[in-house]
Amino acid sequence: MILGKPSNSQPLNKRNFQNPDHIKEWQQSAISQDLIAENLVSVSNGFDVLFIGNKYRTNTGVLSRHILNSYSHLEDGGSYGRTFDPFTNKEMQWVQFKPNRPRKDFTGKVIKYESPKGEPTRVLMPFVPMKIWQRISDKFGVPINPKKDTHFWEWVKNNPEIPLSITEGNKKANCLLSYGYPAIAFVGIWNGLEKINDFSKEKQLKEDLKWLLSNGNRNINIIFDQDQKQKTVINVNKAIFALSSLISRNGHKVNIVQWLASKGKGIDDYLVSIPEAKRECTLDNLIKIAPSFNFWSTKYLFKCRKPDLTVNCRYLSDAVKELPQEDIALIAPHGTGKTSLVATHVKNRSYHGRKTISLVHLESLAKANGNALGLYYRTENNIEKQYLGFSLCVDSCRDKINGITTDIISGQDYCLFIDEIDQVIPHILNSETEVSKYRCTIIDTFSELVRNAEQVIIADADLSDVTIDLIENIRGKKLYVIKNEYQYQGMTFNAVGSPLEMMAMMGKSVSEGKKLFINTTSQKAKSKYGTIALESYIFGLNKEAKILRIDSETTKNPEHPAYKIIDQDLNNILKDYDYVIASPCLQTGVSITLKGHFDQQFNFSSGNITPHCFLQQMWRLRDAEIERFYYVPNSSNLNLIGNKSSSPSDLLKSNNKMATATVNLLGRIDSEYSLEYESHGIWLETWAKLSARHNSSMRCYSEILTYLITSQGHKLNINIPSPLADIKKLNDEVSSNREKVKNERYSQRLNSPDINDAEATILESKEQKIGLTLNERCTLEKHKVKKRYGNVKMDILTFDDDGLYPKLRLFYYLTIGKPHLKANDRKAIAKMGNDNKGKILSKDLVNKTYSARVKVLEILKLTDFIDNLRDELLITPNNPSITAFNELLLKAKKDLRVLGVSIGKYRMANINAVLTLIGHKLSVMRDEFGKEKRIKVDGKSYRCYQLETLPDFTNDTLYYWLENDSQKEVTATENYSENLNPSNSYNPDSKTLSEGANFLYINKKELHPNKLHPNKLHPNKLHLEIKEGAELFLFGVKVIVKGILDGAVTIFSMGQEYDLSLNELEGMLTS
Repeated sequence: MILGKPSNSQPLNKRNFQNPDHIKEWQQSAISQDLIAENLVSVSNGFDVLFIGNKYRTNTGVLSRHILNSYSHLEDGGSYGRTFDPFTNKEMQWVQFKPNRPRKDFTGKVIKYESPKGEPTRVLMPFVPMKIWQRISDKFGVPINPKKDTHFWEWVKNNPEIPLSITEGNKKANCLLSYGYPAIAFVGIWNGLEKINDFSKEKQLKEDLKWLLSNGNRNINIIFDQDQKQKTVINVNKAIFALSSLISRNGHKVNIVQWLASKGKGIDDYLVSIPEAKRECTLDNLIKIAPSFNFWSTKYLFKCRKPDLTVNCRYLSDAVKELPQEDIALIAPHGTGKTSLVATHVKNRSYHGRKTISLVHLESLAKANGNALGLYYRTENNIEKQYLGFSLCVDSCRDKINGITTDIISGQDYCLFIDEIDQVIPHILNSETEVSKYRCTIIDTFSELVRNAEQVIIADADLSDVTIDLIENIRGKKLYVIKNEYQYQGMTFNAVGSPLEMMAMMGKSVSEGKKLFINTTSQKAKSKYGTIALESYIFGLNKEAKILRIDSETTKNPEHPAYKIIDQDLNNILKDYDYVIASPCLQTGVSITLKGHFDQQFNFSSGNITPHCFLQQMWRLRDAEIERFYYVPNSSNLNLIGNKSSSPSDLLKSNNKMATATVNLLGRIDSEYSLEYESHGIWLETWAKLSARHNSSMRCYSEILTYLITSQGHKLNINIPSPLADIKKLNDEVSSNREKVKNERYSQRLNSPDINDAEATILESKEQKIGLTLNERCTLEKHKVKKRYGNVKMDILTFDDDGLYPKLRLFYYLTIGKPHLKANDRKAIAKMGNDNKGKILSKDLVNKTYSARVKVLEILKLTDFIDNLRDELLITPNNPSITAFNELLLKAKKDLRVLGVSIGKYRMANINAVLTLIGHKLSVMRDEFGKEKRIKVDGKSYRCYQLETLPDFTNDTLYYWLENDSQKEVTATENYSENLNPSNSYNPDSKTLSEGANFLYINKKELHPNKLHPNKLHPNKLHLEIKEGAELFLFGVKVIVKGILDGAVTIFSMGQEYDLSLNELEGMLTS
């Protein structure tokens, strides 16, 4: 018996022969003779193959005359490939049939393949003979168990370490199997997906595919045709994106296999064009170099249409003497004269008295562009200076001092120039700076500026269709796209395997007296490789060194040499320094042309900015001769947007679901504020596309950066050998340096004077206008932390710098702060609406409120689960509470995606993904030597875990928040209660308080300190000590305990006394 072929199965048509023409056709698709013999079926007529049910037959079982006439071509027979049905373990009746005499459709197009009429499509899994099976087993090192493994595809399903290839067409699947790659086939590129139900457009994986991918995460290779027709390419890419998004969402790693279309349309065509002896090796290499889906989707979302004009010259003005008067999109590398070309255009307009407005996303770039274009930077409303236009930052597109509103330029003809637009739009949509407070207003003003301009010119080196589509949608007309394909003389970049290796190289260079330019993406004192730590480390190596630190702190410190340095002559200033350490504040708009001064450039990325931005940061120093070294992580999960998806539709779906839930939970928001209105539809779509692009590029950080470097003509050396060094010693030194820097900075904050709110407001104003000294900055930071947490201590500063505040805030609203959740969310919404003329972008509604997130965690009963964990003597993956909670998470898998939580195969990872939302986690227990603690249960070894909760200080912070929130509500309640008739709250028959409002607050003083665990703040678990004289707040009303006797309690409120049992009172307080 051949394994993989059921012993009781027979072909649908008995195989007395295989048509020689059919055999030849399969051979021409590079299919092995073993698979041809196993799967190829030739039939003399195709009626029984395509009409497998009784739907189209008469009562006698004969096909209707209409069918016989319409499908008369089936009388000449044809062929199909046998496939396995995973749900019957037999041969699948559903086939992809190829008629010998194909018919044509109503357009005259030949229908090469046909499927059973009226039957849903299936995924094709060819039968695999033992010889091929064994070859695949050897290739991937997965043994076959003859007793257990009776079907090839069951064996593949149960071994996720075996990669799976997906292609289109049965022959191609057989071709890939012939060269050692398990492959399944769709009959069409969209046929791996199906609607969730008849009422939804949402897609899911077909059941056949779900079955095959059900046992753990594996590598999936998508191997679709390489078409040359643009329309077909677009459709194929859409199908790849949809399929890969769903597969990767389930935890699998997806790769997109590509080759030159000129070498063959299908994978079988490509392999046939190669000598047989080289085919497997070629296929191995093709799959090895296949880009990940994240990389592919990033490129897909960065794609740009075919230009209307393509040039290749050092400077754009060499080929384009004058810009046309229509709307223009300029795509050109940095430094090829985009701005100069626009400057000529602006000068011509100015000569004729016509205005130009330049918009960018950074103040430094606004000033630089203003100088280059001959426009004033809009620092004052001086009509005389700005008669011919001005340059400003897009943050100023609102009503403020030095801002701009649509009425200022109403009725004027102007040209709008938006430079670096592929950074401007994400800045408007995702920035959490001042922009986030006025996002809708800025969007409206920006849109009006675009809509009413006489001409719009947009420019970017990485301009994409996403941005062009947005501008065209606002304008209602097409842009004329000009692209300069010029590439610079390549620089040489050296990729280093780890930041420690680069520190070793940097230390060696310092000892050799080399002058270094150092870029890093971090600057916080807690960052090992941030600007502050690197400055300290180099100073420790060379105390005579002249070091200049350039970051957002030093450039705004009037006492620092880097103060406002970006607006000065950088080339002259930097000549005086041996070491320059820069953060991303040196990015767009800064060009350092100093040559021959620095010997090397070192670049550290922690993965907190995009690969595109990091390359721009490295590119600020133009000297092509210096040695450049960089370290980046392979992938990064930092600063992901929305639900962290790489799919625009998934991001939008989650955003809309959360926004709808928030509206439903809080009520009346949609009637009070405009959440979704027509003019913002395109902006939300653009947000989803840009955010998906951002998320996917972060997940393949190194891969994208490698592509960007090499595609721009630069040379790249990967994993260059680092100098020999004691890495452990170096790690200790670097860590020690970080702790020293962090402790010094935290101590400076702690020792800063206390200030009041009025003094803080003065410092904040000064920070905006002229900047702050380090002492002033530390004073203001201390005040902000104290206002935020109620206290300032070393562990609080660490907690805050680690970005854990939002997790603590969510925990607060999930527990004792829940009574104030609705009111606080509504206040946040009211502020957004008031700041934006009654409009709120739904993504901001989702980000700045907690109600929907709390509701999801309540449905999961997360606090009950945490209480159960505390009661466990030992936590292991097989604990009943762990198993039950993981089952709940699996059922809620789709809903949890709205919180950015992906649920996969591993239960502890699933549980931690949820616990981390509120700052908790299950960590592996280790002994004093660092060895994992394990326990054996029923012969199986399990890791032991312990529950890590929030730091002890957070208990005081939670009560600080509670007191603040309660005081606000008490003030409102007292104002209301002054004129309230007590009878409205008193039922003389029951002598109990009416439950007309929710429990608001229990005075902290009345809680027994030993009965409340610091992290066990669950409203249903409070242990109260109620005593005479205690002041409580019950249903929003102050209540005083007058007396307690024999389990009964007398309480006094609003001039009335009420009698109730102690249990009743405690029940009300904890309900």
